[in-house]
Amino acid sequence: MKILRVCIVAVLWTAVCFIIASVAVGFFVAPAKSANRPVTIIQQTFNTETQTAHTVAMDEVVCLADNIYHEARNQSPTGQLAVGLVTLNRVKDQRFPDTICGVVKQGVHKRSWKDPSVKVPVRHKCQFSWYCDGRPDTIYNHDVYSRITKLAIALINGSVYDFTNGATHYHAEYVRDKHGRKITLKPDWSQTQAKQRIAQIEEHIFYKWK
Repeated sequence: MKILRVCIVAVLWTAVCFIIASVAVGFFVAPAKSANRPVTIIQQTFNTETQTAHTVAMDEVVCLADNIYHEARNQSPTGQLAVGLVTLNRVKDQRFPDTICGVVKQGVHKRSWKDPSVKVPVRHKCQFSWYCDGRPDTIYNHDVYSRITKLAIALINGSVYDFTNGATHYHAEYVRDKHGRKITLKPDWSQTQAKQRIAQIEEHIFYKWK
């Protein structure tokens, strides 16, 4: 009888240990599975829309990320977000195109001599200099671009407070000449009474309409 009782206790104890182990495994494995749920941030953001809307949104993310990368890739996330905020503020302003890609690529275009069906920007006749400077727009630092893409998504989602106070313009504080000397920049548009200086954020000085 005593042996039977010991066997029963042993079986029960084994069952309890098995249940505890199963719960523990489930507890620790579950987070690994949940970490894979968001396939990508972009898909999670736009999959609720139609396929067409998803495609447009992806294009807008790329345009915004490209603009931030070429305008502020060497700056901190704060400086990069500021450039992105100016881009979005222009989308909201009736004086500019009403899409992100339209704002980024705003300027004078002409037909390409290589392919007349394709329009290319006229050199130095656009809003953001990188887009029409005649140089290749190759992304070399993919790690930086990946981080900037995440910032672009956050901006489009409205997750970033507009700390530029509605700025729609900015210019670099200075450029360097061929000898490496700093030349202070003061574009003509920044001197007009229609613009109000807001702040300097890293290498850029920001303005908005009065």
